[in-house]
Amino acid sequence: MRKVAVFATMLAILLALVLPATASAQLPGPVLVGTVTIDGAAAATGTVVEALVGTTSIGSATTPITGGAAGSFRIEGASNSALVGQAVTFRVTAPGGVAVAGTATPAVTYAQATAVTGIAVAATSVPPT
Repeated sequence: MRKVAVFATMLAILLALVLPATASAQLPGPVLVGTVTIDGAAAATGTVVEALVGTTSIGSATTPITGGAAGSFRIEGASNSALVGQAVTFRVTAPGGVAVAGTATPAVTYAQATAVTGIAVAATSVPPT
């Protein structure tokens, strides 16, 4: 009988340690991969591409991806279950330039643990004033 009681106690301790960790585990954020153009040309090296949901930044990257083509980017987005299903927009900042909105094709929706590839972000530079 004592063996059963010891086993039950050990099982209870194990479950107490494992279940909270499982319940609090969070899915990773999205991975967004694509290319960015400014005025129709591949973005210059050092261009920053930022992904946003509303005004919340979910991540950014600097072009190009190591070993990638000009204008290529890969953003490993932050995990936030409250953002699931909302539209992702992009802000593009060329080196020494002004941040401008970029239009993504196809449109991107926030989803956790998802990779979205083939995103084409087009931005238009702001003329100096």
